[in-house]
Amino acid sequence: MSVTLDDVFVLLHLSIVGELFRNKALDFNVALERVIDLLGVERTKASSELRQCRGPHVRLNWLRDLYTECCENRQWQFATRAYLLHLVGYTIFLYKSAMSISVSYLNMFVDLQSCGRFTWGATALAHLYKQLGNASLAHTRQLVGYLTLL
Repeated sequence: MSVTLDDVFVLLHLSIVGELFRNKALDFNVALERVIDLLGVERTKASSELRQCRGPHVRLNWLRDLYTECCENRQWQFATRAYLLHLVGYTIFLYKSAMSISVSYLNMFVDLQSCGRFTWGATALAHLYKQLGNASLAHTRQLVGYLTLL
């Protein structure tokens, strides 16, 4: 038995039609600029977070705190991006650590008006299948991805 796009749509109500998101890894400097521009974080604070994560990632609890801060300052676009990145970090793009997410996923939220154009269901399914492939390796001890689909 395998999980299909139809299953994703019926179970999760995620779009299975639209533009496929192609995630490209970002180097440290590009990731730093993305965090500054798209989340409204000061350069020193953003640099500190990326260094603490040892690369172009941000911690999910850091995003939660940033979301709260942005809401208090009425910076709604930054708050929305922080919330959405946190949401997909805990659901669709969950990794083994369950503690951080790649900054490259911020590219999905550059234009908040049109982030619905992506085929979120297909992206979730592709990520799950990639993680299932990794889980089948002998040295792997954990299974991650959007496990609700299983």
